[in-house]
Amino acid sequence: MGAVLAGIAQPVRTAEPPGCPSFAELGRRVDARIGEIKTLKPGLPLKEFTTKFASQGLNFWDDVGSERETVFFVVVAEGNAQVSDELVCRFDRRERLRSCRRECCRSTTRTITEEQYKSVAVGETRLAVERRLCSASDSDVDPKKATRVSTYYHIDLPVGHHDEGQTVMFIFADGKLSSKGMSPYY
Repeated sequence: MGAVLAGIAQPVRTAEPPGCPSFAELGRRVDARIGEIKTLKPGLPLKEFTTKFASQGLNFWDDVGSERETVFFVVVAEGNAQVSDELVCRFDRRERLRSCRRECCRSTTRTITEEQYKSVAVGETRLAVERRLCSASDSDVDPKKATRVSTYYHIDLPVGHHDEGQTVMFIFADGKLSSKGMSPYY
């Protein structure tokens, strides 16, 4: 699924196989939701905000309160794909919206099952793997060996104290799977 251009493996993106939600389309839906949030008038109650628009992510204090910024996640998911972005919002002491701004960190996640993970065998081509599992959440080209590419998926398989699951990494060399593994630390 990759071509070598100027010595660096480049992903060749074609249309997703049927049943594979598009990260691009989900990203457009996240952008639309963020646009809608930015047009909200101050005064919206925190509870209504988190019910209708975004889920609270990080909050290092007991209350949201005045002058305290709180991170919220705007997430759109479909099938085995999810796209999210982060907003930082301020609420007053009565937990009413004051303002929101996009913070950063667009994230894509493609989830696979344990059975799908086990079905992928060393020697398979990247194209064959992505036809079955859909495109990966992310990929990295090895700067020392341009034909070596690592692709990443998420698996809802707890390990140790990481009950949120872990990352699956498939390493392809010259377009064929050379190794695979999973860890919460990839």
